[in-house]
Amino acid sequence: MRVVGIDTGRSVKQQGEESEDSEILLTKIANPEQERVIRELDETGAVLVQGPPGTGKSHTIANLIGHLLAQNKSILVASHASKALQVVREQVVSPLRSLCVSLLDSDEESSKQLEESVTGIVDYLSRTSSRKISAEIEKLDNKRGKLKSRFKELKEDIFNALADEYRELVVSGDVKLTPAQAAQQIRRDEEQYSWLPGPVKHQPELPLSEEDLNSLYEINARLSADDIEILESTLPDLEQIPDPDRFREVLDSLTSLDQENLKKGQGLWQHEDQSAEQVKQLSDQVTQAMAIVDVETQWILECIDVGRRDSEEKKSWQVLIKLVEKLCAVIPEREELVSVGWTQGQVRKNQRRDYSHLQRGLCSSGKRQNAQEADPDFQA
Repeated sequence: MRVVGIDTGRSVKQQGEESEDSEILLTKIANPEQERVIRELDETGAVLVQGPPGTGKSHTIANLIGHLLAQNKSILVASHASKALQVVREQVVSPLRSLCVSLLDSDEESSKQLEESVTGIVDYLSRTSSRKISAEIEKLDNKRGKLKSRFKELKEDIFNALADEYRELVVSGDVKLTPAQAAQQIRRDEEQYSWLPGPVKHQPELPLSEEDLNSLYEINARLSADDIEILESTLPDLEQIPDPDRFREVLDSLTSLDQENLKKGQGLWQHEDQSAEQVKQLSDQVTQAMAIVDVETQWILECIDVGRRDSEEKKSWQVLIKLVEKLCAVIPEREELVSVGWTQGQVRKNQRRDYSHLQRGLCSSGKRQNAQEADPDFQA
């Protein structure tokens, strides 16, 4: 579609400059070429549009009708063929179509369209008033003004965004970089400055005063390595935090440990390479061993004490242990003979005599004599 204009002196804009203040009201979607036709018509008063079929000429005329009606103008659309006028009428939007009075050939279709147009105009005027129309026009005009302002803002934002791709950036007061150079430098120094949080929001003023900055640097200088480690550590999960009772119990245990001599029994450990699981296993074994010890019986405690020391007394206990093991092996074999040869009373009497001999033998000579020497007849 080609636009040919006639300069009538009405144009107040320089060539190539768009009229941003011109009020263009369109009832249908328009492309830049169709908007140009309307601007040329407002500026020159006459426009010639040329183009083959299907290039949007009828669409443009329909938009012109709406634009000119908004300016309180009457429009005459003329054509040498009635079919072209019918196409233009069909392109006009429905609310304005009834205002189009068709004057075609003297056929029934033309008369019918004329009657429909008059009927539509009368019906519309009967259902509204000038006050209602003025209020609606004012409401739509305000809405359109807001949309135009928003459109202008977005247009400026897009322009500035595109311009920022080419504007130089001033760094450190005197260094100028293009956006491409700045992006390359950021990529090159990414690893060195990756600790900086981002994106950093632009703020015209520093939120901290000079006194606040000095105080912050003084605090950082007083931080110890342990303080820094705590600050850099992550917060624990809420589910892992103990309840107040459990926390109080752990704190009391730590307090009691501080009051105890933790070096007690240090010589019992051959090395410090023990895990918590190994210590627990050792504790379970000690608990199991002590469960069978009768701490109320003095001779058991003496036996345990002798076993810890390398002395002559230990040999007497070892002889006793061997003698008890031998008796445990012989008794089942001799049990039948004892039951047959002696009565139950005699067996108990002989057992008490044997135990008395054994006790006297262990107590004599500070438990250093052999149990067999204490009772030579016991072996028989």
